[in-house]
Amino acid sequence: MLSSRFGYGCFQRSLRPLLFALICAPILIQPAFHGRPSAAAFNTITVTSLTDATTNNGNCTLREAMQAAQSNTAVDACTAGAPGLDVIEFNVGSGVPSIALTSPLPVITSQMTINGNTGGATRIELNGAGAGANTSGLTIVDTSGCIIQSLVINRFGLNGIVIETADNNTVKDCIIGLNPAADTDQGNGGHGITNNRSSN
Repeated sequence: MLSSRFGYGCFQRSLRPLLFALICAPILIQPAFHGRPSAAAFNTITVTSLTDATTNNGNCTLREAMQAAQSNTAVDACTAGAPGLDVIEFNVGSGVPSIALTSPLPVITSQMTINGNTGGATRIELNGAGAGANTSGLTIVDTSGCIIQSLVINRFGLNGIVIETADNNTVKDCIIGLNPAADTDQGNGGHGITNNRSSN
């Protein structure tokens, strides 16, 4: 369950049982991400497509970017990640571009920042309606120092974000369980954020 420490700086409301809608201005706990790390501290991978594919077509999707970050190898048009922090940014248009997911995204097991407020976008929407009934939006396991920033996460069968045995991770400026305007219920089937055996 979400620790009470996540309450500072957040607006939350329950729209129905098991729906946790969350609009966050920094909600962690440990030092937040202020600006970009120094040039030597991270590797940037830029998402260039709103499709949800892993085919070799000259684009970089979010799924491929996450694979490149964790494998430290290039995937399609996504540059290779590097040991240590990888930063995933977007160049897919302005406003709130939407990615309709068709299956679970890779579990995050290495240090990673996913920042939707890049490339002209205010946030990036992760629409889980077609991702499968037993799917959560993002899952962080056994790693620390991850930052999930400026995403809209809705319509997943389970939870918006799962943090499992993973300390010192940050979720901020995200809308979970609502539409991008934060005025319509588009809840996930479980919780907004599930925090299991983690200090966040």
